[in-house]
Amino acid sequence: MVDCGTIKEWTPYLSGGLAGSILALVGQRIYAWWSAPELAIDFHEDYRGCRVQTPAQTGNGQEVQQHYIRIKIRNRGRSTAKNVSVVVTGLGLRTGEFEDEVLDLQTSLSSKLTFDVGRRGYRFVDLFHLLQSPAGVAASFDFVQTPWRLQRIAVEPHEFTARIFVSADNAASVSREVVWKWDGGFDGLRIDGSRPARD
Repeated sequence: MVDCGTIKEWTPYLSGGLAGSILALVGQRIYAWWSAPELAIDFHEDYRGCRVQTPAQTGNGQEVQQHYIRIKIRNRGRSTAKNVSVVVTGLGLRTGEFEDEVLDLQTSLSSKLTFDVGRRGYRFVDLFHLLQSPAGVAASFDFVQTPWRLQRIAVEPHEFTARIFVSADNAASVSREVVWKWDGGFDGLRIDGSRPARD
């Protein structure tokens, strides 16, 4: 038989331990939320690095000029975003919409498909570029792998849109639709900004 006096003696300790455990769990959840990474997509004509011109060298040593459109992936949170990836889930072209595939993008210069972004840090990913050579100006998208049916579509001067989806192992995913224009000339590349992505 259990002594009622013994139960009364232990009740404050048991209830205090339970309350402490609950408070600890709540505190951990609050800290995880407060310290979590927060991803953002930046794409604007005035943001340094989103549109850049740079020289390059071909395999035969010939110097050419490149004009890049890039997306800035920023971490506004308080801890490192792990294994961030950036994909295009839809394209708006002169010939219509292309939404048949998920198209991977890679980091500028280092060509990584997944990457970490430190607290308050950022990385650029390549989206589209022009190449100027003695033969003229050529335009192309910077997907890691371009489907053949998309390769067959000529990239002509037009307003372009791309639906960008960014995910990470430890951060909420974000999505925006980015817009840019090309008038056909090497200097005629302009960023029009971004807007909330359509579902």
